[in-house]
Amino acid sequence: TVAEKHPDMQTVLVSKDVNLRMKARSLGIPVEDYINDKVLNVDIFERSQETYEGIDPELIDRIYASPQGIEADLLEMHTKLEPNECFILKSERNSVMARFNPFTNHIKRVEKSNNFGIQPRNAEQSFAFEVLNDPEKGSEARKLWHDAQQLLDKIIRLRLLRLQMKAQILPAWSDDEDNIVIKADDGKEYHLPMRRSLNDEEETKCLADYLTPSLDPSPRGGKELRSSAESTAENPDSANGNITPPLGEGLREGVSSNGNITPPLGEEPKEGVSSNGNITPPLGEESREGVSSNGNVTPPLGEEPKEGVDYVCPFVVSAGVGLAELQEQFRADGDEYHAIMAKLLADRLTEAMAEKLSKDLKDTLHWGKSNIRMAFGYGACPEHKLKEQVFQILGVGESMGLSLTDTYMINPGESICGLIFANTPEKYFNV
Repeated sequence: TVAEKHPDMQTVLVSKDVNLRMKARSLGIPVEDYINDKVLNVDIFERSQETYEGIDPELIDRIYASPQGIEADLLEMHTKLEPNECFILKSERNSVMARFNPFTNHIKRVEKSNNFGIQPRNAEQSFAFEVLNDPEKGSEARKLWHDAQQLLDKIIRLRLLRLQMKAQILPAWSDDEDNIVIKADDGKEYHLPMRRSLNDEEETKCLADYLTPSLDPSPRGGKELRSSAESTAENPDSANGNITPPLGEGLREGVSSNGNITPPLGEEPKEGVSSNGNITPPLGEESREGVSSNGNVTPPLGEEPKEGVDYVCPFVVSAGVGLAELQEQFRADGDEYHAIMAKLLADRLTEAMAEKLSKDLKDTLHWGKSNIRMAFGYGACPEHKLKEQVFQILGVGESMGLSLTDTYMINPGESICGLIFANTPEKYFNV
């Protein structure tokens, strides 16, 4: 081993794999996460999104009235404002998001406006767009945005990445050992163990709590939201789980043949395949509001609720197939900049697909009034090994170009695997 070859040096295993780090610690092996992912000086965040209260409401009115804002000296701040610092000013009557301009010594309003087709959801995002749109300071940020848009257009035009999704609404229940039991179409039951929080709260939390306990599960399978040529052949008019193009991209005729933005590498678009990106009900069935069997999870369209049976939606999405080859091409040309950008785009496309799946389940299939997506490896379900069972349930494998490593990481890494619950839990939590 490395440690044996270099006994005079400290050997440290560096990995982002949480399970691998835990195993290493149990064996007494020094282990760390990547240092470039850590913030060494947290002091810079002590004043992030500062809120200053007790401000004269008339001064806030003047900030709203003037595009240039007001002189910073008028506020008589008790702390020194940092250059380009963003903050919130509040009075008993009104409030405003603002930014300090050190060159003019003015405080001007930060507007919550649409940027690049994105509506900021909170003050932090509004502040980020304020800096991005700054005519002096935002030039590099705008160049990055422009370069990313050009690369995204190239990826779509040349079909360089394959976007894939597979998900299925299946009967599920919980047992007395905190397992979520999912029944696949072939009748096989898969037991997914869920961890329970060990904190000092009055009531501990576990994902298994959100499914009805049952000893007599439904004998029927679920509705599969497939992205495959097989589903297209069965129902050529159905959108069958296809995903819409990236944000800002219009729909294209014959774009998808298997739930991808592009067909499989080397294949031409096929006739009779939907490009509208919607997940539609089976032919002959009308969309209807889902009915819950216990107030938690609704059955899929076309199935009646059964006593003691809930439903859950295991899913896998990926935008990573083709990325390694694309990065290799860039690096062969000495272009590390675009190699890194391609990975960032693949990551964002994967997240966008997962979000689109959640939205279509709610808005198109009417599966629950809301839903929440739990990815394995995070928060409420930190166990990566559960991906193996979801791969088996959905039949994910070489046909999608995805595999699991020895530590249950998905290869390619630009992939997400987890469970979607129709109505609950209402909030994310950690165990």
